[in-house]
Amino acid sequence: GDESLRQRSAGPLLDAIEQLGARVDREGDCVPFTIEGPITGGAIMLESPVSQFLSGLLLAAPFTPEGVEIDVPLLNERPYVGITLGWLDRLGIAYTREEWRRFVVRGGQEIAPFQTRVPADFSSATFFAVAAAMTHSSVTLQGLDLTDSQGDKEVLSVLESLGAEVDRPGDPGADLTVSGASGGVDLAGGSVDLNSMPDALPSLAILGTICSDPLELVNVPQARAKETDRITAMTSIINGLGGVARELPDGMVIEPRRLQGGVADSLADHRIAMALAIGGLISKEPVRITNAEVASVTFPGFYKRLAECGAQVEIGE
Repeated sequence: GDESLRQRSAGPLLDAIEQLGARVDREGDCVPFTIEGPITGGAIMLESPVSQFLSGLLLAAPFTPEGVEIDVPLLNERPYVGITLGWLDRLGIAYTREEWRRFVVRGGQEIAPFQTRVPADFSSATFFAVAAAMTHSSVTLQGLDLTDSQGDKEVLSVLESLGAEVDRPGDPGADLTVSGASGGVDLAGGSVDLNSMPDALPSLAILGTICSDPLELVNVPQARAKETDRITAMTSIINGLGGVARELPDGMVIEPRRLQGGVADSLADHRIAMALAIGGLISKEPVRITNAEVASVTFPGFYKRLAECGAQVEIGE
């Protein structure tokens, strides 16, 4: 695993698959570790501070001989588990659930080959939507599905609540357009619950610097357990670029002070790199991003696309 993975605990998931019959050779809760299957099934309790733990087990459970019962006392990022359940539904996998607290998946199931179209990624689209809202311009986003359960879809509603305009088509699969507030007025501040959309924290933190009032991003403690501690990282980055931000235990507060510009490190976090890029659009002086290439982890060609939208992007060696 790379440096960030070596700092991200998979402990609850490793404990769970051990209880389900697999053998895990490890020294701690982070990579490196070695897993030897198969898992056979059983009943477990799983805390899922990040959605991937539960989603991974739900995808594996149908193919165990005994089936799996999962009690979940803690679950963040519910919409992403909703995506997983949507795929199970589509593929005819039998399961039951009691709200978001208990899941029972029958074992010995199979799926047939299939062909489908995968919708575009709202998490990646967020950076362009926020960029348009911040710069009083507009961007048209293609390939998104408004019926999708992706958590970051709600960023569109957040932008609308702050004063931006979102032209939502009648067809949920048609193009949609995001524009800045009418009349060129500043976006409003306020409090935004990010528990279901933690990946939006870096971009919305940048947006907070140009709001008319403080922007509070809350209920997102899992943002501390991503590629880096994004709460601490974005607070430090904004302050280092001339803005004003402070940490909360489960989020951050960004004051309405425009960034001055300067040099900032992505900390090998793809979403921080892309957030810094759109930060350069509204800072007084340019923003120079070190380790910028990490954006390709989820969005190869991100800087080229940003330039195609009119941004002045200079890519160094």
